[in-house]
Amino acid sequence: MEIYNSEQEQVDAIKQWWEKNGKFVIIVGVLAISASVGGRVWKEYQANELGKASSEYELVLKGVEAGGNGDALQRGGRLIEQFGDTAYAPMAALAMARLETDKGDLVAAKQHLNWVTEHAEMDEIKLVARLRLSRLLLAEGKFDEALAAAESGDSGVFRPVFEALRGDIYAAKGQLIQARTAYQAAVKSEDLSGQTKSMIEMKLDDVGGSSVAAGTKP
Repeated sequence: MEIYNSEQEQVDAIKQWWEKNGKFVIIVGVLAISASVGGRVWKEYQANELGKASSEYELVLKGVEAGGNGDALQRGGRLIEQFGDTAYAPMAALAMARLETDKGDLVAAKQHLNWVTEHAEMDEIKLVARLRLSRLLLAEGKFDEALAAAESGDSGVFRPVFEALRGDIYAAKGQLIQARTAYQAAVKSEDLSGQTKSMIEMKLDDVGGSSVAAGTKP
């Protein structure tokens, strides 16, 4: 099921940043907190927990890449249970949601995504979860719920992707005027790649965007 393509560039950017900086930022943050509350034991404990969470997350990713759904899901569940207060838990939940979607278990996938929106501290990760949740609801034909998920909160750096998603939802509902408005807002963004922008422009044409732009009625 194609749920993830439209936000893939933003997701890849987050992954690249995380791979380069994630562990360092978390460790620095922990050390800063531990300095204020004091104690070498606290530092060592937190560093040890982060190390365990990091190792588990890497194994989850390897399981996903290897196609071992069962093993990856079990590891992801253990990571969330044991290290739910670390930044690795929401990332694992996103991976688990992807696996459940590929299996066709949308109920489980939505549960993982809702968990991310409620527990992730990084706004960008929450936005990814909201996007995927909204797309799942759209795929199920639950248009009003999909729209509510797409419209809740600030969309930040994902704004053009959310606009395009809202366009998809309105188009599916047959509300073409609203769909055009959303698609037009999306294509105005300078943050889209040429390929993504072309795809949205095609959708805009499908709902009469060219006629509106030319000043005639669709």
